[in-house]
Amino acid sequence: CKLEPPEEAWKAPCTLACGLEAALQALESDAVLVAALGSQFVDWFVRVKRDELAHFSQTSTDSAAEKVVPPALLCWSAQRKAVR
Repeated sequence: CKLEPPEEAWKAPCTLACGLEAALQALESDAVLVAALGSQFVDWFVRVKRDELAHFSQTSTDSAAEKVVPPALLCWSAQRKAVR
C-alpha cells in the first residue's frame, strides 16, 4: 500500500532552511507544528538547540567532534587511517 500526497502538496513551494538557526526560526513560526507539538515543547526544544549551537560555535572542531562522536570511534578511525 503506497500513500500518495494530495495534488495540492505538489504545488506548494517547499524550501529547506539553510542552517540550524534558520530552521529553529521556521519551527517557531510554523503555527501548525507549534500546535501539534505544543508551544511549551517547541520553546524548550528551540532553547536547547540554541544553547548547543552557542556552545559548539565556541568549541574547536576536534573537541566538538569528541562530544558528538564517541572517543573510541575517533581512535578507531585514526588507527585505520594510520594503517593505510
